[in-house]
Amino acid sequence: IALAAVAVIVVRTLSRVLFFNPGREVEFHVRNDMLARLLQMSPRYFRQQTLGDLMARAGDDATYVRALVGFTPVMALNIVVSAAVSAWQMWRTDAWLTVGCVVPALVALYVLRRGVQATMGWLKRTQQSLGDMSERVLETYKGIAVVQGAAAESAFLDRFDEANDRFTEQSLRSVTIRTLVMPVVAVVGNLCILLLLYVGGRHVMAGRLTVGDMAAYSAYVGVLVGALASAGWVVGIIQRGFVSLRRVWDVLELVSDLPS
Repeated sequence: IALAAVAVIVVRTLSRVLFFNPGREVEFHVRNDMLARLLQMSPRYFRQQTLGDLMARAGDDATYVRALVGFTPVMALNIVVSAAVSAWQMWRTDAWLTVGCVVPALVALYVLRRGVQATMGWLKRTQQSLGDMSERVLETYKGIAVVQGAAAESAFLDRFDEANDRFTEQSLRSVTIRTLVMPVVAVVGNLCILLLLYVGGRHVMAGRLTVGDMAAYSAYVGVLVGALASAGWVVGIIQRGFVSLRRVWDVLELVSDLPS
């Protein structure tokens, strides 16, 4: 156990050095490349594109790209290894009981997949709303002398509240989908424990399982359910990461329209 603890310390330290740091380097280069590309664009482009949206792309979107590159691979590897090892140990302990546990797990994966599809569109709208809200703030600050001179503060506050309410509503919709989907994983864990108590208990009474096997099996179920829960979390990061990557790439693909 002590050696395993030391190994975990070493592996987690290396994972942060070898994965998290490159993710931050990617974020650093993405922001620099976006700025370099925007400096090559004419004023006409900036009249067509809102500055608040560009700030959102260089801010939140670049951060989600960093999470996609640096965090997701480590978590995905952890999930695959822990789920595979726990499922193999469950199969070795009691094959038929494991088959019974796999069925609700597959249902949970299907629900997660449907939730991913439903959330993607709302995440894109949320990022666009964030850019719109930033634009409202910027245009107010740029014209602050006119706003104060005309005593129009309340009107601009109303405009900001409108954009903020839209951003909040769209954020809550994507969160609502995840809130409805994620408990499915917990239900799967409870179903597996229920199967273990009913089927495993009968096997113990029949002498086909020991009490120790049953206790170990419950630990394997906990690891498997934890992997499924982490998978749902990673799916959320991948969603935001790909939406943000597309928005960042729209800037990186710009072709200079400055006269030669």
